[in-house]
Amino acid sequence: MSKVRDIELSSSAFERMSKLKFIKFYGPCYEEGISNYQQNKIFDPCGNINISLSRELRFLPNDLRYLYWHKYPSKHLPMNFLPQNLVHLHLMYSQIQQLGDKNQCLVNLRFMDLSYSMDLLKIPDLSELPKLEILRLRGCASLVEIFSSNQLDSKLSHIDLGHCKRLDIIPSFLHLKNLNFLSLEGCSNINEFPKVPRNIKHLVLNRTAIELVPFSVGRHTLLTKLSLKKCTRIKLLPNCTAELKCLKDLNLNGCSQLESLPDNIGKLKCLKYLWLNKCSKLMNLPDGICNLKSLKELSVKRCQHLKELPENLGALESLKRLYASKSGIKRIPPSINGLTKLVEFECDGCEGLVLTPFTGLSSLVHLSLQDCGMIEFPSNISSLISLRALTLNGNNLEMLSTSFKKLSKLQYLDLRNCKRLKCLYDLPSALEYLLLNNCTLLELLPSSVTKGNMTSLWCLDATNCANLDQNECISIANSMLLRLEILLPRLKSFSNYISQIMVQHNVRVCTYDTGLHFSGGQVLPKLMHQNNNGSSLLLSLIPGSHDFMVLAVCAVVAFIDTPSEDCDSDHCSMRIKCECRFMADSGHTLCFEIVDPDYPFLKKSWDKVLGSEHTSLWCSSVLFTQSKYSFNNASFQFYPVFYHEGQSHVISTAVVIKCGVHILYDDNHIGPLTLEDNFAPLDVPMAWGSFCIKPSYSVRITEDDEEEGLSSSY
Repeated sequence: MSKVRDIELSSSAFERMSKLKFIKFYGPCYEEGISNYQQNKIFDPCGNINISLSRELRFLPNDLRYLYWHKYPSKHLPMNFLPQNLVHLHLMYSQIQQLGDKNQCLVNLRFMDLSYSMDLLKIPDLSELPKLEILRLRGCASLVEIFSSNQLDSKLSHIDLGHCKRLDIIPSFLHLKNLNFLSLEGCSNINEFPKVPRNIKHLVLNRTAIELVPFSVGRHTLLTKLSLKKCTRIKLLPNCTAELKCLKDLNLNGCSQLESLPDNIGKLKCLKYLWLNKCSKLMNLPDGICNLKSLKELSVKRCQHLKELPENLGALESLKRLYASKSGIKRIPPSINGLTKLVEFECDGCEGLVLTPFTGLSSLVHLSLQDCGMIEFPSNISSLISLRALTLNGNNLEMLSTSFKKLSKLQYLDLRNCKRLKCLYDLPSALEYLLLNNCTLLELLPSSVTKGNMTSLWCLDATNCANLDQNECISIANSMLLRLEILLPRLKSFSNYISQIMVQHNVRVCTYDTGLHFSGGQVLPKLMHQNNNGSSLLLSLIPGSHDFMVLAVCAVVAFIDTPSEDCDSDHCSMRIKCECRFMADSGHTLCFEIVDPDYPFLKKSWDKVLGSEHTSLWCSSVLFTQSKYSFNNASFQFYPVFYHEGQSHVISTAVVIKCGVHILYDDNHIGPLTLEDNFAPLDVPMAWGSFCIKPSYSVRITEDDEEEGLSSSY
């Protein structure tokens, strides 16, 4: 009954179903095993489903084996129900207060999930559930106590008590010999490390009040994951932690009182992931950490007192990802060049960072060094043969060396807020994204870009680059439009391929992560349809029933006032929305909105653009999988909107003063594509492979103001 939304059941609804063995009321959006706890708030993904009872439920069949009732509406199971045959019990988000009484024996129960039953006060003693294997009570905020009498032959293997905030005492679990997973995450009153059997494998104790990790922790030699995230009272880990021979994942994020790691941590030969973000009192990493030969990921973000990485860092032969953003690190050791498997390295916000010359790092794909105050970037970068994304946002660079052209695989270059940057030499030929927002001294772009020789460039952000020649940006836009015509068949194949592997609908609208932003108030002259004095267009379409079109839309925005009344938060972002309406002689109208995928205009930096004009260009596609309409007219209405925390509203402090539209058609037939076909349809530039599909409620066809029920969705 996954499609039921509102229904009222009689309290005696099941009285004539005495042989019934299976009951399931659930929502299609509920996914078992997914944590729905977000930002310390209970999140119900199926909040629109409501199955109510006229009175308390009076009867359930005693032969019942499986009961799955999302939002079970009663405070208890029927008093005359004898659940001795029940094997699976799922009552998530229920109103149940107590499970079972002396006469309700659950001797065959193997799976119990009462997660987010906010009124639950009591469950049976675990010793009365001899066959129970899985127990999930996550988010049962009223639950005060768990009872577990000693029972050596218990089958219980999984216990999740996450966010049972009133729990302050938990029983010993030492007798549960089969237990391999225990979560006490968010049980903020628990201040003692739980007593668990030696063979436990996963122990999640995030956000508890635990102060000490006992010496006995070293006995758990099968433990693979230990998570102590945001245990803000823990100051150190005992040396016996290094005895956890099977440990693969150690999460100490947010342990703000942690002062050091065990010197012998290098004995954790299986450790793959070490998370130390926001360990604000951590002063150094022990040299022994370089003996972690299996370590793949190391993160020390926001460790402000951590000044350096170990000199022998290059000995971490398996390391793939290294994150040190907003730490206190000032110097990168030369041995980093020995990290032959390193794929990602982020060291943003490390003011005064001194880089070592790059002589290795042949596998590095992503390098981010934002806001490090760098005056120059190492010129010897030819060894970075795999680099695809480079972020240098907010540095003091005045120029980039000519060696940048040697980064033959570089596709993404972020130089935003490099306010001293004056010139760019030739850039890599594979570059698709070039972000120059607030490079206020930049005057010229490389000739390879402006003359259209850079055929890979699909996204340029030159917002608030007041000294940059507007004609150069227009030249780049013209090149994009010409290349778009060549790309059209491949883009149609790609769109059709996506439609085959996603939910099928008659119309699919995609907005791509491509386009252009620059200072200046000129509509691109190559656009087919233009309005140089207004924010709307009404135009005629090429006659015929089109199955695929690409829309390149352009808007010029004038910033006329401060946005104090439009948005309270400085983190509001302004984007441009375009309402599209395609009209047919039959009376049908296709309606949808496309929104500029970028958001370079933030309220907190509004003063930089106040009184200026900026031009934006972006692209969307419309694919008709069942072409039955022939649209002959179209209208486009542009307006700026503020976005903040998922909400949007039209603003008055910025207005669209000019606009334009360019429409490309491709009606060549392409047969259905499947996953078994070759991947030629996916042969599109990276920028076009990143897209947003309009959700189902925002694409509609109407006739005489009545919706026809045609939509697109993810």
